[in-house]
Amino acid sequence: TAEALANATEQELRDLGFGYRAKYVVNSAAIILGNGGRSWLEALRGSDKSQEEVRESLLQLPGVGPKVADCIALFSLDKFACVPIDTHVWQLV
Repeated sequence: TAEALANATEQELRDLGFGYRAKYVVNSAAIILGNGGRSWLEALRGSDKSQEEVRESLLQLPGVGPKVADCIALFSLDKFACVPIDTHVWQLV
């Protein structure tokens, strides 16, 4: 849960294999809880939120860039119009 992640220490998550992402996970979980936790996430999933609104909200989380925001929106928040694009795709263009 977000609560469990926010209460974990960075070192505990590193010991579990999170690596450099550990501090981002702890900090992001705390922000998610501060924004309302599950209700905030469910509001992002809501049909009244545009893809861009969801993306901008997710980009406020530490360690979340455009590709990760789009992955979260697509795979967790039912924003099926999102297409995560990484640097490899841009190399093809």
